[in-house]
Amino acid sequence: MAAQAADTNVVQATNSVVASSTLANTVVPVKKPAWQSQISAGVTLTRGNSDTEMFTAKFQTQKKQPQNEWLFEADAAYGETPS
Repeated sequence: MAAQAADTNVVQATNSVVASSTLANTVVPVKKPAWQSQISAGVTLTRGNSDTEMFTAKFQTQKKQPQNEWLFEADAAYGETPS
């Protein structure tokens, strides 16, 4: 008669930790403040009893940062009223 093997419970446990180099080297880009610009122009022209001409133009650009603010502005105007 064959001998019976004793009941044996085998528990096998494994732990694995995977470190990804792509996560460690990922740089989150910092959003830089953008320049905001505006251009405007105007014309006034009158003919008839009085001759009137007027031209205007304006350019403005600005950038706001946590420590600095930059603002550049230019205006131009031309007018004439010969009668």
